[in-house]
Amino acid sequence: MDAHERQLLAGEYVLGTLDAAARREVEAARDPELEREIRRWEQRLAPLALKLAPIAPRPIVWLNLLHATGDGFAPMRAASQPYRWLRTWAAVATAASLVLGFGLYREASRPGLVPIVFPKRVPAPVYVTQLAVPKSTMHWTVSVSANQLAVRAGGEAPAAAAKLDAELWLITAAGPVSLGVIPKAGEVRRAVAETLPFAAGATLAVSLEPAGGSPTGAPTGPVVTTATLLQAS
Repeated sequence: MDAHERQLLAGEYVLGTLDAAARREVEAARDPELEREIRRWEQRLAPLALKLAPIAPRPIVWLNLLHATGDGFAPMRAASQPYRWLRTWAAVATAASLVLGFGLYREASRPGLVPIVFPKRVPAPVYVTQLAVPKSTMHWTVSVSANQLAVRAGGEAPAAAAKLDAELWLITAAGPVSLGVIPKAGEVRRAVAETLPFAAGATLAVSLEPAGGSPTGAPTGPVVTTATLLQAS
């Protein structure tokens, strides 16, 4: 076994990616050079592990994890064992990151290869709100993320709106900007311009317009509800 193979084997042993038989072979080898290489790996990785700050997963992560393990619709059982799920999630995430990091190290350490630098991806913010029509059960749930608008209608439209269309508006410093006609039942998804100033605290409004929406590019009918956007993530 040459020095490079010994280094890779020691790294796999410390990371825990060897199977049981291979681990027993390493432990029974009594190879002083291999043992020294194992200590070097432990000294490299231990400080990195200590620098990692714990991150609490968002609720959606818990829901996805419970669903993937078959407990997605068993809240009482999941709630009674929170720490078991936390340990499982943390172990899986740690193992996956270590295996990925070691794989990248192996590829980068091969002679003649140029290291690859991956750009950091910044997730697009998600903004949400709910617009409710006073003295009515009618409401719309709105979310905006990565220039995609989703609107879901709920409740029952008032009789006065039966022959009119509902149009959604973003209120900007330059005036209202139409986000299109929205349904009174069901859901609609559509792309919106990247230049629109969506942000936490921005105001949305719904007006009642003739069939097909406002003919002027500005609200012509009564504004039945307004709400401000909140940043969800």
